[in-house]
Amino acid sequence: MGTLKNNRTSKVFAADEKTEIRDLINRVSMCLDIGISLTDKERSSLPSVAKERMPYIRSALKAATHYPEVLSRSFNEEEFKKDVELTEFMHDVLLLLSDLTKKAEDIFLLAGSESFKSAGVVRDFLKASHKDNPAYNAVMMEMDAFFKRTNKEEKPEVPVDDVREVEL
Repeated sequence: MGTLKNNRTSKVFAADEKTEIRDLINRVSMCLDIGISLTDKERSSLPSVAKERMPYIRSALKAATHYPEVLSRSFNEEEFKKDVELTEFMHDVLLLLSDLTKKAEDIFLLAGSESFKSAGVVRDFLKASHKDNPAYNAVMMEMDAFFKRTNKEEKPEVPVDDVREVEL
């Protein structure tokens, strides 16, 4: 029962807040949809561009700008400049998304953990009272099925609405 008293999350997003969050994320996703979709093989074959490599890339751009005579005529300096600008911008975007993802993961982890603990408390109460009402035993068996599966692909079919219909 202690888990219910020490709940660190109690935020409930209103329907309009949920819609707004989803819409904003979808808008960002649409803005970033520039027709690029790499396969795993393509990803692994590309050179890694870590933050530490950006000074090297900027230095090369500066050299290309100041000394275009050393470059082959087929080298497209403007395209290189666009790629550098896009790389720098996407680095900033990734930092923002990383912070956003961490916030969402923290909320998900804490709320999920508290939900799981509370579910255990509910199950314990059902277990203690199952002799009084056979419906309690049926719900307990459904809940226990989640821990008895041998294959992660197998998930018991337990509609959430059915649990509410059980008379307690």
